[in-house]
Amino acid sequence: MLPFEVLQKERCRHEICETYFREIRSYLKDKPTIFHLVNEDFAIDNSVVDSNLVALKQKIVEVASQQPYWGEEVPVRWILLERELMRLKSAGIKVIPRTLLEAFNQAKDVPISTEELDLFLKFQNDIGTILYFGIDLLKDKIVLVPQWMIDALKSLITAEMFILRNAPAAAKKWDMFNKSGKLSPELIDAIWTKEKYPDLYDNKEHILLLMEHLNIIANPRSFSEDGSEIKSHVIRSQDVLKFWFKEEEPSDAGSSAGAMLSSPTSDTDRFMCIAYLLVDVGSRVLRQLLSHHTVTSTSTLDQYLAKHMNTLNGLKRVFNQSQMDIMFPPNGVATNLDDYDITLLSALFQNIVPALSKQEIDMIKILREERNKLYGHAKSCQINANVFQTYWKDISSTLTTLSQQCKDTAFEAKILQEIQRVQISAIPAGTYLDILKTWFEKIETVDGVLQNVTKRLQALESREKSSGSES
Repeated sequence: MLPFEVLQKERCRHEICETYFREIRSYLKDKPTIFHLVNEDFAIDNSVVDSNLVALKQKIVEVASQQPYWGEEVPVRWILLERELMRLKSAGIKVIPRTLLEAFNQAKDVPISTEELDLFLKFQNDIGTILYFGIDLLKDKIVLVPQWMIDALKSLITAEMFILRNAPAAAKKWDMFNKSGKLSPELIDAIWTKEKYPDLYDNKEHILLLMEHLNIIANPRSFSEDGSEIKSHVIRSQDVLKFWFKEEEPSDAGSSAGAMLSSPTSDTDRFMCIAYLLVDVGSRVLRQLLSHHTVTSTSTLDQYLAKHMNTLNGLKRVFNQSQMDIMFPPNGVATNLDDYDITLLSALFQNIVPALSKQEIDMIKILREERNKLYGHAKSCQINANVFQTYWKDISSTLTTLSQQCKDTAFEAKILQEIQRVQISAIPAGTYLDILKTWFEKIETVDGVLQNVTKRLQALESREKSSGSES
């Protein structure tokens, strides 16, 4: 039997550890880092041979083995080059020329070949350490911090107040960008100033080319007099901005060379924009979030659903038969995530995805409530300008936050791009009128069923009262 003092000391140690880990998790609960924490906590006492150390080592191996690149053989000499990248990152450097990495490589006792260096860079890009594409216009620079690209895009989208305060001369260019989606060299220079964003300013040509490669911005299309498209070719560095932001000449009505997207100006167009944001973009974000929490290198979505089949079968009031058929197709084929709508995704998050953070739960709830508010209580397919702004702010910020939780830089960039495109585009009313009509019909059907049930209940109550009075 342990002495009382030893028991007290052990109890005190345990309480201190619990408090420490609780404070850490509480501090990180609203930060992206929370998704990198495991469920177990390991308190190690370095003054003794602590048995928890063995358990910690086992957990590290277990978590590492779940990574998609686990088991791949990597040359030992790559580690030395990887350390150079980490050292440069730690120094606050965002972008380096490839020639610099080649120089570091040649300085090593055992340098790797040019072909192997290409493989090294591709591997680092695939695991998300860097952003690098070995194509003609992009192969000369390496982005050491992928998040930096997201910050570049955010700075363009959220720069209105900065422009109005610090560069009023570029305000008209901002209005043009905000209404038509057309960037100009003057606006880029006004936002990415050397004083405010020195890294962006020095690398703006490379950033713009990266954005095109990732389909975040597009090269203006040009057409010849016979209507055929003129393809752009490799350009000189000094011509990059002209290539990107070429001012389009007035064109005939029959030519699509100068066609630009216009901002939604009618109440119906505004309704369609919000519908698109919720239905299309919202569903894509939730699908990606579901994959993030359920799909691993060793487990597919089908396997995850099969593991929770008993739970799902016990929730008949939550999941109807059509939803069950989507998750478990009758013909035995794999489930298709593209078939999952917001209703089904929300129900899955509520019932079989326990790894969600409080922030994610709140964001999903907001999307579900906005959808119900818009479609469940809409009197018509129209939204006025003031209501549109409220909807837009709530939904777009929610989708942006949720996309960040997916831990996929390229996906987050695409969602930011799509949100910006929807805001400045007029979504054709015909695109979603059929969908909305179907939804309204479903709502009316449910209302009809409820009314029939109510009538039957009232009839039963009348009969019961009649029987009671006769007796």
